[in-house]
Amino acid sequence: MDAIRQSAKLHLLTLAAFTTAVFLPMIGKGFIHDDFVHLFSASHDSIARGLTSAVDGPFYAPVTWLTFWFDWHTWGVNPFPMAVENLLLHILNMFLIYAFTERLWGSRVGAFWAAFGFGLLLPANTWAVMWISTRAHLLTTTFYVGALCVMHRFLRTGKFATAAAVLVLGFAAIFSKESGVTLPAALALLAVYVKRSGQETIPVVKATVLIGVLLGVVTLYLALRGRSEAVPFSIHVVGTYSYSLSVRNLWSNFLEYFWRTYGMLIILGGAVAFSRYLNGARIRFNLVTRHDVAFSILLYAIMMAPFMPLAFRSGIYTYMAAVASAILLGAVVRSFYQPAEGELTRPRAISMLPILLVIATFTAFIVGQSQKWIVTAKTTIEVLKQISAQVASPEPKTYFVLRYASPDREHRFPGGFESWAFPSAVRLYYDDPSLDGAIVLNDASHTTPEGSPEVNLLYTTELGKIKIIQASGSVP
Repeated sequence: MDAIRQSAKLHLLTLAAFTTAVFLPMIGKGFIHDDFVHLFSASHDSIARGLTSAVDGPFYAPVTWLTFWFDWHTWGVNPFPMAVENLLLHILNMFLIYAFTERLWGSRVGAFWAAFGFGLLLPANTWAVMWISTRAHLLTTTFYVGALCVMHRFLRTGKFATAAAVLVLGFAAIFSKESGVTLPAALALLAVYVKRSGQETIPVVKATVLIGVLLGVVTLYLALRGRSEAVPFSIHVVGTYSYSLSVRNLWSNFLEYFWRTYGMLIILGGAVAFSRYLNGARIRFNLVTRHDVAFSILLYAIMMAPFMPLAFRSGIYTYMAAVASAILLGAVVRSFYQPAEGELTRPRAISMLPILLVIATFTAFIVGQSQKWIVTAKTTIEVLKQISAQVASPEPKTYFVLRYASPDREHRFPGGFESWAFPSAVRLYYDDPSLDGAIVLNDASHTTPEGSPEVNLLYTTELGKIKIIQASGSVP
């Protein structure tokens, strides 16, 4: 049993196998929301424009855009391999959490539970794997945690090669998603933690220079972002990605995000502790120091800083910040598995029940949430398929108006398109950038651009099945 706890290969294999078994049967069922926007941009915009402009939405993420460009030119309109890429990135992030936690705490069993706990969190993991467009969060986390791992090694060795690796990873993290700009602060926190923990003497001057160079990269990114037409940073502006610094908003976000990270991992940690108790071990926390706790909380605050003041919440926003809570779980579990515990005499089968119950519960919620994404993706495919059956070859500049009486909760319509994604979906489906359109309620008004042929369509259901019919007033 002790050999199993110390087997890194077995740990990583377990993480990969469990995550693949949960998600692989569910991913790649279709496109939703921003998927259409990203892929249309990748299919029609030049690389130069994709790297310098926020062409596929409100954010400037050129590294992520490159991956969508690769996807389109490799897979075409095939969601499954794109979803597999997200899944592999998610598993890689779990491996990186394992490596970072093991370096921090020197415990493989703690590293395993940190990575496994991260993999059980929801709804962030469901959003990250099931929704192709959330790849920016996955990529930023990959490069961000990779930079932390290499920085930890640099603080021990001071070698130029490791410093260069930190710089490269940091550049990639920053240019993958806006939240990457917090990386210099995270690296500085790590340097302070390593120094205060008294483990070794760190190269203070070299580390300062390295972090300073990364701050220069952040300045470059912000300058390019300012010219990219990305949504500007704002406070209390309705209808944008705006910050609200009200105490009520900050407190509400804190409670929600804390539950999705530390709260859920406290439940898992409690299950591991109870399992150890049933197995005859003493439950101790003596290996966890206040510096360990402070490091986790401050790292969490740094990673969540771009999202905590936002006036709305999203299921994906805790994905990267969950790394900070996961490493603290690893530190706590390390205390549960200390040497010289003596012989454990109680039945191990019974002792595993608390852990299995929590894992089964969290997994059931992940699968349940993922089913919603599957229904949404299948609906967008069916709607576009039936639109093309009604209008096989639209004229250039055709304006599609898709009306509906009320939201169809069974098929999650129009949630898969929302208001911003439908035009890109039509353009991508017909491979015509001149097309446009809107999804509107039956009694809502709309304005068709002058000179554009209009196609009026109606979304209905018949015997529980989606049916799109062409309404009167359409131009053939």
